[in-house]
Amino acid sequence: MSGVYEPSEDSLFLSKVIAEVRADRVAEVGVGSGFVIDGYVQANAPEVAVGTDVDVEAIKVARGRGGHDSIEYVLCRSCDGFREDAFQLVFFNPPYLKDEGTDDAATSGGKGGVERTFGMACSSYGALASQGCMIFLASTLSDVESLLHQLHEEGMSPRKLASLKLFFEELHAFKVTKESLNRKSR
Repeated sequence: MSGVYEPSEDSLFLSKVIAEVRADRVAEVGVGSGFVIDGYVQANAPEVAVGTDVDVEAIKVARGRGGHDSIEYVLCRSCDGFREDAFQLVFFNPPYLKDEGTDDAATSGGKGGVERTFGMACSSYGALASQGCMIFLASTLSDVESLLHQLHEEGMSPRKLASLKLFFEELHAFKVTKESLNRKSR
């Protein structure tokens, strides 16, 4: 899959974390190969399922998976193309490696490894329905504490759901629930 992020331990971890979360309107941001959303739709049959990506090749690969015709794929940055209250669940496995000059959209998370995650989280939070949730991964290879601080500054309250130790990093799954009045005004 040329340049499209292939499923790995982190994809399997995210799939496991979201498996038990039931929602009728879901989106995966940075859909990549389509592996995670395809598995979610197969297990949970939501009414609306959307996969977004900034890479047209990723959209083609995900669409070509052929798992479920019920998944819509949209070429856009995060959830920027969607209205508020569009989704009850948004999930993503963001690129989280510190940028070392490659700026590879599939793996580079920015200078601290969290800048893209922060942008994805802000966009996704905006598209969540009240009491909806966003679930995302963060890696110890990036500045997780800075990310959590930035999210708190924006009125989000991330809660760690699970962790996965790998030989070169530890992955954390975080959940943010959209409260009716906790988001800072812009």
